[in-house]
Amino acid sequence: MNISGKRAVVFGGTSGIGLATTQMLAAGGAMVTAISRNPSKAGPLPANVMTQSCDVLDGAAVEALLNNLGPMDILVSAATVAGVQSVRFSKWTWTASRVPSTNFGVTPTSSDMAPDM
Repeated sequence: MNISGKRAVVFGGTSGIGLATTQMLAAGGAMVTAISRNPSKAGPLPANVMTQSCDVLDGAAVEALLNNLGPMDILVSAATVAGVQSVRFSKWTWTASRVPSTNFGVTPTSSDMAPDM
């Protein structure tokens, strides 16, 4: 699959599995934005990867971030999820949770995101 030039957003994209996914997408030529609550603590990111700070439990912040990023081709939710609750924004439904560590998680509902992809 050719992902060169595709626009990718990776929630939780600066550590763990999300970081590995960010690195893989960037190596494949995708234009990647890695979303993290604290991007200054990011693992080793390729030079062509943008980072954005966002608390995924702040609905207005998530909505503003996605609107500012514009259309995307690839959406990855790699943040942790535990103790799930649903949050509804005007355009997207997210499953979000706060966990004891500094990790946060989101899972966009694919049926809500698909029309914009």
